[in-house]
Parts: sequence; C-alpha cells; structure tokens
Amino acid sequence: MEWKDFKENVSHGTAAFPLADYVWTGEFDYTVNQHWHKEIEMIYFEKGTFAFSCNSVDYTVEGPALAFVDAGVLHGLSLRRGQRESALVFDCRMLSFEWYDESQRVILEPLINQKVKLPPFLYPEDEIWPEILPLYKKALTEARKKKASSNLKVKLYLAEILSLLYEHQLLTATETMAEAKGYQVENIKKAATYIREHYTSKMKISDVADYMGMSEQYLCRYFKKMTGKTLTEYMNEIRIEKASEMLSNTNEKVIDIAIQCGYDNISYFIKRFKNLKGITPQEYRKVSKLG
Repeated sequence: MEWKDFKENVSHGTAAFPLADYVWTGEFDYTVNQHWHKEIEMIYFEKGTFAFSCNSVDYTVEGPALAFVDAGVLHGLSLRRGQRESALVFDCRMLSFEWYDESQRVILEPLINQKVKLPPFLYPEDEIWPEILPLYKKALTEARKKKASSNLKVKLYLAEILSLLYEHQLLTATETMAEAKGYQVENIKKAATYIREHYTSKMKISDVADYMGMSEQYLCRYFKKMTGKTLTEYMNEIRIEKASEMLSNTNEKVIDIAIQCGYDNISYFIKRFKNLKGITPQEYRKVSKLG
C-alpha cells in the first residue's frame, strides 16, 4: 500500500496486462465506496441517473455519459436496480512503447506522471462523443475476450481514445491542489484505511477518533462534510461490501460471514444488508452465483 488511505486492495488485470473490465446490469442495488487506485478509470453511464462522487465533489450524472477518473483520485458511485454501467480500469503504462517517440513524450508520459488530467465527463452533445464512445465499446468488448489478439486491440482502442482527447485539447495541465484541500483529503484517506483494516472487529467511532487524534464530535462533522455520509454509514458500507464478496465467493454460513464482518447480531446484519442492497443476504448469494 502506497499510503495509509482508501487505496483499493484489488488487482486490476494481471502484471502482464494491467486492465480490468466491469459491467453492471442492474439486478440489485450496490454501492462502490470511495476509493482510489493507481490506474486510470473510464466509466460509461449507459442508462439511468447516477450518484457519482469524485474528489469529494458530488455529481448527478444522467446517462448516457462517459466519466474519466485520473490515477490517484478519490471516487465512489451508487448503483441502483435497472441502471446500466460499465468501466475499464487500466494502468496507463501498458500503452507505453518500447521505441520511445513523440507520442510517448507528449501524451503518455504526462498521463503516467500525472502532469495532465483527463476531462471529467463527456456527453452526447460533445463534438468528440461520436468518435470516443464506439472506441470505448470496442475496447470493452475485446477486453472481455481475454485473448492475446484482443489485448492488442484493446491497447489500440485506448491509445486512439487518448490521442483524440489530446487532439481536441481535452488533456489539461494538472492544477496544484491547495494545501488545505490536500490535507483534508489525506485525512479522509487515513480514516477510511483504518476502517477497512479493522472492519472485522467491534470497531467504534471512538477507536477511529483516537487513531486520528481528533475528538469524536469533530471527526464525525469532518467526515460527513468531506464524504457526504456519516462514519457509521461508511463503516456499515465497508462491512456489507466485504460480506457481499464472501457471499459471492464462499459457501460459508450467513451467520459466520456476519461475525467475520464485525456483526454479532444476525438480525441487525440482515437489516443493514437489505437497507444497502435492497435484498437479503440469502437472496444476494443466489443472484450473484447465477451471474
């Protein structure tokens, strides 16, 4: 882990091909908690109205739309039934050339070194939309094939997307974040990492406050202001997120999963799970295993 923060502990792709594809078809509600990763992310909001957060700024995004998340940027997303969404998460270094050239120097290196940033959103009314969206869709389709020839096509499509953004002057110089803002974001990352690392225990707000060196009251106000949710809400979201993974990937009993995720009351666990997912843990397990 590079920082003690929200860094997502998920491998996107493989060492040889660091790209992951995600498709959401809207079978149930799901919350992608605030996190960051070293990879760039392209998100296609295909259908629906989405609650999207990026660097502590909340957006309501009406599909269809494309969002671009730069490496190292905090972001989160609420997904609801009936919505359609997909994403490509990739390490920009995978597009580098063995033979160094001008495109590497002018386009890829600044992105890799975070000297330039991607446009936050693109919409159908944007001039570049008819060119960008088909390339994204082709890249997503090929990425799901998991073949050597498809991987090469993915890289070509992504490179073309970046070249178009450059040609249309949509890659802009990174602004230096104000020190105060940067300090606030780092504190939120620090608190979130503590929660992610201790979700299996009977963690209390006082534990997080002690770790942060803040009073409980100040920490709660601070966290709510920066993330739009309370510490308790975030703790529950992390625990339910981990429980969801275990329901999908193991055959452990629901009560055992609840205990491992910090809940000693099974009724409360089921209630919190249904509030966040819209279905019970048992129903979620059936749906996820069918997918």
